[in-house]
Amino acid sequence: MGDFTSVTFTQDHKSVVEVRSGKWIGPYLPPMKKIAVLIDVDKDKRLARVFRSNPKGDTSVLRELPLAKDATFSLSYRHRPLFALRMEEITTGFDATYWVDQVLNRVVHIDLEIPLLARRQVRALDRENRTLTILDNDVDRVLSLSPRLRILTQGRPGTLDDIRPGAIVDCGLHPDRRRIEVLVVPSN
Repeated sequence: MGDFTSVTFTQDHKSVVEVRSGKWIGPYLPPMKKIAVLIDVDKDKRLARVFRSNPKGDTSVLRELPLAKDATFSLSYRHRPLFALRMEEITTGFDATYWVDQVLNRVVHIDLEIPLLARRQVRALDRENRTLTILDNDVDRVLSLSPRLRILTQGRPGTLDDIRPGAIVDCGLHPDRRRIEVLVVPSN
């Protein structure tokens, strides 16, 4: 009485393959957190391909990982989740943190680190069209402002009033790289 029990099902969850019980079976294993670069997501086959490097050695590995049926996705800034993404919004080449269910060996969540255009000069803000023009590699680049835009300044949440021509800002982009989700503005 009181021992943990592990039950393994077939893939269709209709039959039991194995039952283990006893003190050697531990409590629920939380998903394992891993860090990699997201190389590809095959939406039809529900597979993620990631490139992981070993910080303690010179071995790097390309892995193909199955996605859980109910896998979730999010976008984060400095390892803090901002909002959920749909699978269709996922693009590749991003640093990612992912969690693997240790029992089913499937990815249950992928958190993409927001692509960042650091230290760009503001050229113009168009409030009516919700666009920001920045100087990017000596060329003016116009980016749209997300409806869920977060403006960050030191010590307080920012507003559009904090964005001034000539200011140096960091632009956190949506995975499509056309829309600003986070704008870090220096304090005045």
